[in-house]
Amino acid sequence: MKIAAIELYEVHLPYSGGVYLLSGGREYTGFDAAILRIETDNGIEGWGESTPFGSTYIAAHARGTRAGIEEITPHLLGRDPRQLDRINDVMDDALVGHHRAKTPFDIAAGISLANPSACQCVNCLAMRQARVCRPFHQSMPARQKRCAGASPCIGRWATLGIR
Repeated sequence: MKIAAIELYEVHLPYSGGVYLLSGGREYTGFDAAILRIETDNGIEGWGESTPFGSTYIAAHARGTRAGIEEITPHLLGRDPRQLDRINDVMDDALVGHHRAKTPFDIAAGISLANPSACQCVNCLAMRQARVCRPFHQSMPARQKRCAGASPCIGRWATLGIR
């Protein structure tokens, strides 16, 4: 299995609480996500995501994340996504630091491609992450957390927003 294609999508995720207030008068109404799709030469696809908090909060920001992904992408084409240690070495050789740019590759390869029987929908992918960073609101209906298939997921991802 080899990585045949990598696609990057920019999706604006609205904040479900309306306005997220920070000190110093900073506020966010949403965040820009980098959604990554990796396809292998045998047709298996994996999805990954990185959503930095915002350009006035920490050094990682959405445009920088996308630029990092674009920098890394050509180095991963033709690689076996199941060899996660090699994938990480290649990313580190291609770009020092910038963990937010590497995260979607880790997720796509580590969850979806290394385990093709895993749900390959970005909504289910977010559910897996929810155990760590809780991107979904606790009261979110269970039906919204279910995988609806890969094609409609990006639209659903944007509709659900940051919780």
